[in-house]
Amino acid sequence: MIERVESINRSSVIVTINSDILAWNLTTYFVIKCKDPYDTIKKYNVVNYKSVISSLQSFTVYKFSAGVLNELGLFVYGRVFSYQTDEDVPTGFPLNFTVVTVNFTALFLSWDNVEYSKQKGFIIMFVYSCNNTDVTISNNVGNTTFNVTVSNLNPDTYYNCCVAACTKVGCGLESCVFDNNLVGIPSGPPLNFAVKPVNFSSLLLSWDKVEYSKTNGTIVAYKYSCDNKLNYWHTVDNNTFYAIVTNLNFNSIYNCTITACTKIGCGVQISMLNTTLDGLPQESAEITYIGYINSSAINIIWNDISVLKWGIHNSQSFCLDIENSSQIVKTECIEYSYMIGNYKVNINGLNPYTNYTVLVYCKNKVGVGFKDNKKKKSVFTDELPPLVSPKNISVDSNTNSILLQWKPLDQNEYYGVLTGYSIIVKAVYSESDFKLQSKRKRRGLDMQIYNGSLLLKWETNLSNPNATFFNITSLFGNTIYIINISANTKYQGKFSSGVQIKTKEGVPLVSAVNLLCDKITYRSISIRWQPTPPGYLQGILIGYTLFYQKVDTEEVQYESLNTESTSYKVINLDAFTNYNIVLVALTKDGSGKNSQLTCKTDEAVPIKAPTGLTATSYYYPDKTNVSWIHINQSDWRGRPLGYTIAYKLLKQGDVDIPNQPWVMVNITYTNQPMHQLENLGLYSQYSLKIAGYNRKGIGSFSGVINFAISKFSKKKSLFYFEWYI
Repeated sequence: MIERVESINRSSVIVTINSDILAWNLTTYFVIKCKDPYDTIKKYNVVNYKSVISSLQSFTVYKFSAGVLNELGLFVYGRVFSYQTDEDVPTGFPLNFTVVTVNFTALFLSWDNVEYSKQKGFIIMFVYSCNNTDVTISNNVGNTTFNVTVSNLNPDTYYNCCVAACTKVGCGLESCVFDNNLVGIPSGPPLNFAVKPVNFSSLLLSWDKVEYSKTNGTIVAYKYSCDNKLNYWHTVDNNTFYAIVTNLNFNSIYNCTITACTKIGCGVQISMLNTTLDGLPQESAEITYIGYINSSAINIIWNDISVLKWGIHNSQSFCLDIENSSQIVKTECIEYSYMIGNYKVNINGLNPYTNYTVLVYCKNKVGVGFKDNKKKKSVFTDELPPLVSPKNISVDSNTNSILLQWKPLDQNEYYGVLTGYSIIVKAVYSESDFKLQSKRKRRGLDMQIYNGSLLLKWETNLSNPNATFFNITSLFGNTIYIINISANTKYQGKFSSGVQIKTKEGVPLVSAVNLLCDKITYRSISIRWQPTPPGYLQGILIGYTLFYQKVDTEEVQYESLNTESTSYKVINLDAFTNYNIVLVALTKDGSGKNSQLTCKTDEAVPIKAPTGLTATSYYYPDKTNVSWIHINQSDWRGRPLGYTIAYKLLKQGDVDIPNQPWVMVNITYTNQPMHQLENLGLYSQYSLKIAGYNRKGIGSFSGVINFAISKFSKKKSLFYFEWYI
């Protein structure tokens, strides 16, 4: 009788029955019987052959049958019609949902299917999600997948994870696990764990980070232990990768362990055995200065080592190994004091100019500490002056030089670096040969008295250590020389015994000493000198030649003098005249170097008087103008100072005035030869003469002339009087 069942929604259907009624049925009262999977039966009225049935379970198979009331009052039911309601979202959640930490960035989610009765449809997928306060990660998997790994999560974070089953209509209830802690304990140990002894009571532990994939969270600390501490753990922060375990027993084996920790716990441990040091010092001292004191001693300064490097602090001392050619030649030790920051010591008794290598090491009660050859430092002792002089010395000479030759020292004959040679040259003369010169301290000479001999101020240092000869120049001829030579290091060496040689003769280098003009008159010059020193003669003196001549003339006069001469008077000279004087000493080899000077004879009174004397009186009645011609320069015989004009009265008018004295008028020399006489008497007659004068006095007067003074001036008379001679 049921024609069809149609869905209204997931919980309601409409059932339509066939309107054809059986012939034998006398009524049209219909009902629909609904039977659910649990055999619960409900009946629903039919109106107009249709019945709306609601409140059904979604996605549930119901059995429907239509019944009609018969004449007996019973419902007769037709064929059963099965119908499944529409799907809905699941009303249950996935069963047995669990969340497991995979590592510090991943969670593993697993579940079972939703209880069948609560699936409410075909499960087509599962939707899962994990979220914290900042971010949510979600995805889905197929209906046959019941686990998933959620990756790329933030470490050290709490996550809430859920999963829900979904039909085509939608997703049902979620199954959740809250506060999943994404932190574990490290599954690997710190890498590169190493244990090294620091000193006799300490071990140095060092390590690197745990392999990243095995950290299982953020490492917040490292814990370490060495077994002598009764498994007491020390902690350092996550940025520290070393630790020093102290207060250990020296020369003992320790098992040291390190582990990394997250905030929830510590992970895999790693252990290593090592032994503390034996208590010996672990360092050599650092030498800060090394230098020589002299040729047999050196000075060393060094700093203390670290307290931690001393090992056992008992019976401490510093020791010095002094080596030469890799062999220890001396060892000295000094007691340690913690009060001293740096130490210094002198090592004596060493060989001169020898290279020594020094190492300063430490020593304590246990024994000698580490000898670090890298801290060795070297120094040479000082040099010595050579104690022997060059050998096979030979000399050869000419007039002014000596060739000196020698054989150098052997290397085993001196201590140091040969720098060259010193040569001293002495000219051998007795002091008596230089009595006069000694009194004058021989000024201007190149020699001086030295140990009874005349020493040239001649000493040289040759900077070529390979030299085997030297030409000594600028010497005196015909002179005995003593030559000494020394080989030098940085110090002056021993001089050789003197080698004596005489230079060949030559001409004098100096003809006289202190040549000077002594007594001078206007007619003569006395020349005086001191004998040439023997060295400068360069031979035997055989005499002198004295030359003299007027300056600016060609005529030369000379005199030959004997060897004893020390002065000579040149006579018959002109007054107030410059003469060149040349004295030449002679040896058999010729004339020596000129000794010369210029001398001037003394002044004398003028030898002649002025000429052309005139007196002119025409302008003033009591004056006259006097003029003359200058005396020649050669006749002055000195520097002109002026003229003396002499005049005297002869007549006054027509009256003779006898025996009048001469009136002298001195006038200064000028370029104009004239002078005006004043205050003369009117209508008078005078005598007049003139002479030149210089420093020596008045020379010869000119001839006398007379002149008259008119009683008329030029304004009143046209004629005048003039006399001259």
